Amino acid sequence: MLRMITRRALIGLGTVLIGSQALARTTRPRFEYDDDEWLFGPPGAAPQHGQSYAEPGLYDEWYIGTIPDQPFPIPVVDPERIDPRWRPQTVRYSGPELPTMLVIKPAERFLYLIQPNRTARRYGIGVGRQGFQWSGTAYVKRKEKWPAWRPPKTMLERRPDLPEFMEGGLENPLGARALYLHQGGRDTLYRIHGTNEPNTIGKAVSSGCIRLLNEDVYDLYNRVPVGTVVKVYPAGPRRPPRANDEADSGEEAQPTY
Repeated sequence: MLRMITRRALIGLGTVLIGSQALARTTRPRFEYDDDEWLFGPPGAAPQHGQSYAEPGLYDEWYIGTIPDQPFPIPVVDPERIDPRWRPQTVRYSGPELPTMLVIKPAERFLYLIQPNRTARRYGIGVGRQGFQWSGTAYVKRKEKWPAWRPPKTMLERRPDLPEFMEGGLENPLGARALYLHQGGRDTLYRIHGTNEPNTIGKAVSSGCIRLLNEDVYDLYNRVPVGTVVKVYPAGPRRPPRANDEADSGEEAQPTY
C-alpha cells in the first residue's frame, strides 16, 4: 500500500513507500561511532571501544517508510522519535557567511545551509566527541551516493573486529550520502554523511565527522554542489540553542515541515 508522508520537511524528496517496502533487513553488524575515529584524535589518543555491534533490526521501529533510491531505499525516521529542533527547518540567520555556504556549529549540534535574505536551512547533526573534533574552512571536493567504507590499517590494528572493506548500504556507518571536504588541495579526511543510528542526532558520539539522518543528508546532498565552501566552527563547550539566537546560531522562523 502506498501513501505520502506529508511533513513539509520531505517536500521534494519524492513518494515515500510504507509497509511491505520498508527497510530490507540484513544480518551484517552495524559499527557504531567508528567511521573516522583515527583521523581527528590528538597524538597518542586511544579512545576506549568495545564490541560496538547493534542487533539486526534494532532501529526498525524508528522508521515509518522509505524514500525510493537506488540501489537501496532510504529509511525515513518517525518524526515522533526526533526532537523537533533537530528536524530540517528554515531559520533567520545574520552571521557573516554568504549564501550557498555550509556552516557547522558543533556546540549547537546544527549545520546551516546559508540562503538569501538572511535565512538558512538548518539541520540537526551528531558531532565528534571530545578530543576528536576538527574546525576550519574547506570545500566540498566530491559527493558520493551510498559510499563505501575502508578502515585504514591503523584503525584495524586497534579494532580487529572491523571489516577491511564495507560496500555502501544500509548497514554502512557512512549512510546514504557523503560529502568529502578538502582544504588547500588536500583531503581534510572530514566528512558530512548519513547514519544508520538515528538516536545519535543531537549528540557528541562520532569521531570527528558530521552525521545527519539519512533522509536529511539525502536532502542536503541534493542542494549542495561540488565546490561549496564549508566553515566548521570550533566545538567549545556545548550551549543549547535559544529561541532568540539570531546573530549567532539562527533564530527560529517558519519551519519547513
